[in-house]
Amino acid sequence: MTDNQLEGLLPFFQALSDATRLRLVGLLAREPSTVEQLAANVGLSPSTVSHHLKRLGDMGLVAARVEGHYHIYGLQTKRLTEVADLIQAATEKAIGGGDEPDDVV
Repeated sequence: MTDNQLEGLLPFFQALSDATRLRLVGLLAREPSTVEQLAANVGLSPSTVSHHLKRLGDMGLVAARVEGHYHIYGLQTKRLTEVADLIQAATEKAIGGGDEPDDVV
């Protein structure tokens, strides 16, 4: 992994270093939800949840679609896959091979 790639991953993991954001990611992994639904599930105000969603959105982890008056947020699994692939490639390079099965991290 190059220094630039490593530096690029730091904000991603910093965004996930907050317990509330991790809970939001877990909830969105189950099903897309509105800010109000997420706020009720985590016991925070909608404005606080919106702040956390913005941080996750900035990292490409969540995105919203508009349905009527509501923004429905969903987890962007493509970004998670990209980061996992980058880490796997760096690990394989560091250990000098790729003899492990694909499903082992």
